[in-house]
Amino acid sequence: RFDVIAPFERMDVAICVMFIEFSGRVPEECVCAADKDTTATGIERHLEVDIKHGVRHHGRSYNTTLEQEALIEKLTRDDDWLYSRTMELFETNLKDLEEEYGVEIC
Repeated sequence: RFDVIAPFERMDVAICVMFIEFSGRVPEECVCAADKDTTATGIERHLEVDIKHGVRHHGRSYNTTLEQEALIEKLTRDDDWLYSRTMELFETNLKDLEEEYGVEIC
C-alpha cells in the first residue's frame, strides 16, 4: 500500500500532498494564492521541451512482427488504463486534502 500515488507531471503538487499527508500541516508554499504564478513549473517546462529525452526516433526504420505489434498495443492499453487510474486517484486524494484543510493546493 502506498500513501501517495502521483503522476510525474504533477510532481510539484504531489510533493505538497506528501508533505501534508506525513506532517499534518500545509506549508504556505503549497497554498494557491491569487497572485501566485501557477503557470508551467520547471518539471512541466522540461516535459514540454524534452519529451523525447534526447533520443532519436527509430519507429519508422524498425520493422516489427504482427506478434510484437499486438504486444505493443496491449502494453499501450494497459499503460493508458494505469495512467488514468493514477490520475483519478491523485485528483481524488488532492480534493479530499483540500476539503479537509480548507485550502487550494498548488
